[in-house]
Amino acid sequence: MEVEGVTELPAEANPLTEGLLIHALQAGLSGDNQQLITSKQQLEQWQTKPGYYLHLALVFANRRVQNDVRLQAIIQLKNGTERHWRKMTRSAISDDDKNQIRGGLLQATINEPNKQLASFAAVVLSKIARYDFPTKWPEVITQLIEAIRNFSGPQYQGALPYQLSRTFLVLLNVIKEVVQTRIGPGRVRLKSFTTELLVLMGSSYFAAFQPDTIRSLLATTDQWPILEATLEQSLFSIKIIRKLSVGLMDRPKDDDTFTEFWYKSLSLCQEALQIAVSNTNGMEAESPVALLLRKNLCQIAKIHVALAKNNPTDFALLQTDQYEVVRLHWHIMSLLGQKYASSAGYPPVTQVTGSVNDYDESKQNLIDKLGHQSLLLLRACVKMVSLPGRGLKYRSEEQKLQDEETMAKLKDTVFTNDAVRELVSHIISEIFLFQPEDMREWEDEPDEWEKREELSGEDYEFAPRPCAEKLLLDLAIHFKDVAIPQILQMLHTVTASGYSSLLQKEAVYNAIGITAPVLDQHLQFKELVQSNLIPEVQIQNPEYKVIRRRIALLVGQWSTIQEAEGVRPIYYQIFQFLLNKDDPINDQVVRVAAGRELGRAVDAWQYDANEFLPYADDLLTRLMALVEEVELPETKMNLLSTISIIVERLDEKISPHAKRIVEMLPQLWEQAGDVHLMKQTILGLLSRLFRSMKEQGASYHALVLPLIRDTVTPGSELSVILMEDSLELWHTVVQQTPTPSTPADLNPDLISLIQYLIPLLEHDSEYLEKTLEILEAYTTLAPSVILSNDVYPKILAAFLPKLGTMQSTQSGYITNAIEHILNAAFALGGTNAIGDLVQQMLHQKFFDAIIGGLKEAWEAHQTTGPRAIHTKIQGIIETDYLSLIARIAWASPQMLVSALENCETATILPDKMPNPDNLQGVAATMHWFLQEWLSHTEDVHDPGRRKLITMALTRILDLPQPYMLPNMQSLINVWTNVIVELTDGNEDTSVDYLVVKPPTEPNIVEEYPPNSADERRRRQLADLDPVFTVNLIELVRSCLTSFVERCGGNEGFQANVLDNVDKDVIQAFGKLGIM
Repeated sequence: MEVEGVTELPAEANPLTEGLLIHALQAGLSGDNQQLITSKQQLEQWQTKPGYYLHLALVFANRRVQNDVRLQAIIQLKNGTERHWRKMTRSAISDDDKNQIRGGLLQATINEPNKQLASFAAVVLSKIARYDFPTKWPEVITQLIEAIRNFSGPQYQGALPYQLSRTFLVLLNVIKEVVQTRIGPGRVRLKSFTTELLVLMGSSYFAAFQPDTIRSLLATTDQWPILEATLEQSLFSIKIIRKLSVGLMDRPKDDDTFTEFWYKSLSLCQEALQIAVSNTNGMEAESPVALLLRKNLCQIAKIHVALAKNNPTDFALLQTDQYEVVRLHWHIMSLLGQKYASSAGYPPVTQVTGSVNDYDESKQNLIDKLGHQSLLLLRACVKMVSLPGRGLKYRSEEQKLQDEETMAKLKDTVFTNDAVRELVSHIISEIFLFQPEDMREWEDEPDEWEKREELSGEDYEFAPRPCAEKLLLDLAIHFKDVAIPQILQMLHTVTASGYSSLLQKEAVYNAIGITAPVLDQHLQFKELVQSNLIPEVQIQNPEYKVIRRRIALLVGQWSTIQEAEGVRPIYYQIFQFLLNKDDPINDQVVRVAAGRELGRAVDAWQYDANEFLPYADDLLTRLMALVEEVELPETKMNLLSTISIIVERLDEKISPHAKRIVEMLPQLWEQAGDVHLMKQTILGLLSRLFRSMKEQGASYHALVLPLIRDTVTPGSELSVILMEDSLELWHTVVQQTPTPSTPADLNPDLISLIQYLIPLLEHDSEYLEKTLEILEAYTTLAPSVILSNDVYPKILAAFLPKLGTMQSTQSGYITNAIEHILNAAFALGGTNAIGDLVQQMLHQKFFDAIIGGLKEAWEAHQTTGPRAIHTKIQGIIETDYLSLIARIAWASPQMLVSALENCETATILPDKMPNPDNLQGVAATMHWFLQEWLSHTEDVHDPGRRKLITMALTRILDLPQPYMLPNMQSLINVWTNVIVELTDGNEDTSVDYLVVKPPTEPNIVEEYPPNSADERRRRQLADLDPVFTVNLIELVRSCLTSFVERCGGNEGFQANVLDNVDKDVIQAFGKLGIM
């Protein structure tokens, strides 16, 4: 196709035409960076243009265009349908374009010879169907059904070979997408097609998947292309049946069409399996015919498994009297076991077929795949007979009784005692056996093999052996009376004197480890360790390395299950022996397994540091050497995780070994490169290390601070991934840094990191809380630095935009940090230091924001009903604001008044403030300000803050101006309520309970010593906090006495104050005995 000539113009200047669109898509495939950028910009600009997505569909449908350009077009269309297909989205596609896209794309996909392009287009059609079926595109299912009938029927001779396949492909994708919507009209409408689709797919499947036809076509390789097309048709059919039966049908057994398919497909599956394993015309394992045959059989098995998991009662009721489905899968599982046993060189438990050693790779793969599905089905059966009727669906009493009877019959018929013993034997004696490829990979790629084995337990849905391990544990739990004696009998056999089958012994030991939670009451593991494991671990035979590795795993598994006196030192000695590199049998796999399992043993509940200490130095030395030896990052991380657990468990006792650990980590950091999980592990280990070493960690700052700087530097690539872990380490380092004798003694590198706090404080990220914790830790460690003109103004500037815009908890973090700074300043420099901070708060408009918020709260509290003003400054947020004001007022009431005079926001009075006395200036400000302050005090629930606010209000009485005089009734009421609360339960009611008395004896041992230097500093700061040093009762008495004198003595106080106060308020206050 000729492409229109394109002039290089700005993206917005190019009109949208099919030719220019093709050109832009071609440019996107270019290796030239400039063309890629231009193409991206042009396509992004066209996305908002009407008709863009219709043009993409037309480009895809145009087979004269190169396939790679068409592929880009369908990918762009897919992205567009996900973002802009629904009307509520920006740049939504018009209804007319949608109609053309739906019809044109469906026909183009059915007629598309390229399988890759057809697959992408089918996905796009399925997304569209999810949005538009059945409301906007009700005919899609009908159209596809009709197309399949036409392409399959003898009357339609003009169909191309691939058209039927493409139609199946689209139908499968549409059904898959609609079924995924758990609710909605599409799912409901699709249900109405279930019977028709099942009939159509069943007839298509049975027509294509005929054992006689398969046998005939397999016999001649020339016929394999025909067989491939036939098997592809049957595969699509069975996949659609699976999606319908599992995803849509509530009770499959009640559907006659599905029931007919169930029984008929079972016999076909048995015949096809026999054909597949007996075929003598060798096929390559990944040849199309082999893959399709394997997938067909696996789809039948997956239907069996899905029904057993999701509808266990239906599965059981669909069984024949002979339980053919379960017995078929039992047979396949036995075939899998025979394959594993034969490969390992052992006789099978049950000889279900001739020698499987002669099977080609295709047959071996088939047995593996089907065998795994069979294990999944048997596991589902074990659960259904052990836990009948599980699930959240409502069941009537009749259904419950039917469930119990059905499951009881299945259990009595299939899971007899002999059958359970046989199943346990199959699993342990066959499927657990190491295969020759295991041993080859052990030697060739030890790191990769150990990593895969470690993660295998999570892969039970995808691999036979991990699934068999889960099945064995289920049998041990639900059939313990039969399974456990069988396991113990097998253990007795392999531990008997003279037994020499190492792989069988390894398999039994594996079973002992897997079932440890169940065997706990039936096996004394310490006796097994002493009688068998210790002698076996010392055998100098290269073949015994599999036993050594298994012993390491076994000890790790049982160390968390069973405890016996004196057993832990034995465990540590075993790990010490297995980590010895000088022993040639302890190859890397053995030592890595031992290193990983050591962490489990040390992390056990029964751990005792004193028992571990004698072995700590040697074990850590060998672990660190192993970390440097292995190459795989995941293996290094596992070993570092063990070291991290040891560090945490030893706590302060790790100090003698800390230097070696810390010195090793920077080199590992460099080696990690772009493996960020590795760096994450290193940061986590360092955090634990510094937490354990406490103040002794200060000597390692030079090694650790550069790592923190690399991550928290603005613009660093590491900050995106490692910021959380770096902040945790940073916080720990600052917390554990000892208090310096003078500010000059602080590590300058640690102080220089403060500059990176400010950018973090400016952003509303998930790291803000941790950043504020670091700021508070710095405030107690280096208050003079935080209070300096270089730092404090920047902190205020970073916090200012956040005031009043955040949730109460987030706002509280900010105001608490400023209050902490004020408290530290008062302890460091008294009133003068507070004055300097208040000046900075005024300069940065931070004080204005606080006063503005309180004014907004006052105005809101003056309104009620529908016209009420709503404000964020209420509740805990207002308490936080007033706590800051209280800190300033406590330091100097006159300083607060001066700040209000110089605060631009405070000088502008509220519009609705009544002012009958024509108050001006700060007197008018204090009028509404004290009203709001006093009214909110009753809403403060924290006793410490309530006392602080009350103390500050009391200090207002010391001012020469009578600002408090109009509010004396409220103040007296606050005094009464707060003092009653703070003396409730006290034997001595003359002192409030928040006052902390100094220790009566010098050098007294603290009952709860601080966990860090930061906690010690915080306690010292709290010892100076007036909330804990000033007795509120004495403060009220003192300030009130002075105020009475300034009022002209008792007579003047009576006339000017008490005569204007409610008698009940005076009486309640008088009971306190203060005056």
